[in-house]
Formats: sequence, structure tokens, C-alpha cells
Amino acid sequence: MKTNLFRSIRNVGLFAVLTGVVAQMALAQQLQTNPTQIDQTNPAAGAAMDTYSGIYQTPWFNEPSIRQQLQMNDAQYDQLNQAYVTNWNRYNARINQIRNDKTLDSQQREDRLEQLNNSFHDSFSNSARSVLADEAARQKYNQMYYQYRGYGAFYDPDVQQKLNLSETQRQSIREAGRQWNRQMGRYNRDYVSDPDVVLKRFNESRSEYSEGLKKILTPQQEEQWREIAGNRFEIPANVYFDNGVTTAKPVLK
Repeated sequence: MKTNLFRSIRNVGLFAVLTGVVAQMALAQQLQTNPTQIDQTNPAAGAAMDTYSGIYQTPWFNEPSIRQQLQMNDAQYDQLNQAYVTNWNRYNARINQIRNDKTLDSQQREDRLEQLNNSFHDSFSNSARSVLADEAARQKYNQMYYQYRGYGAFYDPDVQQKLNLSETQRQSIREAGRQWNRQMGRYNRDYVSDPDVVLKRFNESRSEYSEGLKKILTPQQEEQWREIAGNRFEIPANVYFDNGVTTAKPVLK
């Protein structure tokens, strides 16, 4: 009986080992055939694969200091947050389709992601207009949103119309915006491990962004843009980079 018992135990142990080996082989095969696994709840998880979008599941205006600067009441926040969630759900479903589409080359994927990002911002901006009925509140919100988006703000139809951008200027802004997003993608990747260094580089990039605009816009357009964007708001860096891992909230100076 003892012999049979030991034999059974040995067989069970061998079965467990074989099961573990098979599981590891299956996992290795899965990773080999599908090496990039995108987090369905966080599009920013694909930042190493794609350029930066700045569109997270948690809205940028959720940051307490931003809500304070915007003087947004609870009712406005709740409505705006619901509009954001609705738009984000559509965005998240589509972005994973694009990222997992193996028929697209890198340039086509970047084009599709850029179109999707602009579509998200246009749709959400329309929602914000209906939520923020007060003109002064809406203007302040738009100004901060423009500042938050950087080059992306110049894709806004209202901004393009007010500045009367030429086709050459639009192409220059598009290329500058793509370079900016690639750089931001690297910052986003490195922020968790070394936030101080990234913050320093990010501040340097912000200065380069301002200088870059001067090379694209005419002096008259620069003045118009300052009126459109308003006074500079303090936007914490974690709004750009934090994926829920880092709690530090350094403020841009």
C-alpha cells in the first residue's frame, strides 16, 4: 500500500511539473505570436509602441488644482466628466483596433492615431460647450485646454479660422506636433522611473515649443494666439505623464 501511495504521489508531482511546462510553453507561444499586449483600460500603456496622445481614462481636469483654477462646481464637473467618459470609451475601443491592425505600417498607424486623437478632442470640445453655458467659464476652460494640448490646439477648427493659418503653416504645425508627441512618448515612458529628470527636460521642451511657434506664426498671429490662449495656467506635470503610478504633483513654472 505504501508503494502504491508513493507511486501516486510521484505521478501527481510529475503531472504538476508537466502542467507547468505546458503552461510556460503556451505562454511563450502566445507572446511570440502576439508580443504586444495593450492594456484595454489604459491606452497610454502603448506609449512605447505609439506616439504620445495625452488622452487618459482619468480626465486632465480631474486634477484638483485645475478644478480650482477653472472654478468648476460639482454639477459642471459631473456633467463634463460623463461627457469625457462617453468619448473616451469610443476612443479606447478604436485605438486598440488601430494598434492591433497588422496591415498598417508605422506611418499609416501614426496617421490613424492622429486622426483619432483629433476626433476625440473635437467631439469632447463640443460636449464641453454644451456643459459650460456661461461664456466666461467656457472661455477660461478653452484657454486651459488649448494650453494643455500644445500643438494639438492648432488642429481646433476655431483656432485655425481665427488665426487664418495657411496650408504651409498647417503642415509645419503638424510636423512639429508629431515630433513633440514622439518626444512626449519618451518622457511618458521614463517619468515613472525618473520623474525629476523628465520634469527638467519637459520644462526645456516647453520653452522650445514657444520658440517653435515663433518660427511658424507671423507676429500678428502670435498676438492673436496670446489672446486666444490667455494667461498661462499652472498645469501639474502628472496630468501629462502620470498613469496612476506616481502620486507626486510637481507644478510647471
